[in-house]
Amino acid sequence: MSGIEEANGHKPTGLTHVFDPAFAAAPKPDPAQLDFDLDVCLRSVVALQSRAPDDAFSSSYLGTEREGNGVIIGDDGLVVTVGYLIAEAEEILLGTEDGAVVPAQGIAYDYHTGFGLVRAAGDLEAAPLVLGSAENVVEGGEAIVAARGGAGQAILAEVTSKREFAGYWEYMLDEAIFTAPPHPRWSGAALLDGTGQLVGVGSLFVQDATPGESASPGNMFIPINLLEPILPAILSRRFRALQQRPWLGLFTA
Repeated sequence: MSGIEEANGHKPTGLTHVFDPAFAAAPKPDPAQLDFDLDVCLRSVVALQSRAPDDAFSSSYLGTEREGNGVIIGDDGLVVTVGYLIAEAEEILLGTEDGAVVPAQGIAYDYHTGFGLVRAAGDLEAAPLVLGSAENVVEGGEAIVAARGGAGQAILAEVTSKREFAGYWEYMLDEAIFTAPPHPRWSGAALLDGTGQLVGVGSLFVQDATPGESASPGNMFIPINLLEPILPAILSRRFRALQQRPWLGLFTA
């Protein structure tokens, strides 16, 4: 992963993630050692695909076709993801573990936190995840990083640091969550604590997951704590937030 060429937010190309040695060697969560049903939780992580117009400003940075994850958080089909996946999108599709494809409507992109919200137009065949607290993950501890695709796309990661993150193009977080090893499908991925609750949403691939190390690839997650206090306001804004300043992107190498 340290040599990854994709930019954050771009649609992954090919099958590189399947054969990546860091991902293959990453420890996997053992369902027998967990106090919750991992398979049930993983069904709540769905595939997300979006398409933006050719002339959209963000298309020059993110492309017109984007691919990542969404996490079901509401009985009414409400799904949280990372906002850049749905910036200026004219079409959004969600894919369930059973292979169903459900259209979705963009609700909002909150630029202060980086969260994006969509609502499915049909049944996603999974229960919403419980929103937890990022305080339940501590530096040096473990958390589960889950992308769409069930147990084969879940890894047991170390929380390498919790620290301020400032994106020059967009949001600033007082205490973002950094994990390693990196997950190759980080965009919108779920970060689960030891009780199976959602504590973060995947935003970036980074090279400095561990402070002080010159090359420490990993992922950055947006703490879910930031969503609940602003959720009513976000939902009331609906599409207005989607049409404001587009994400400019962050490239890493």
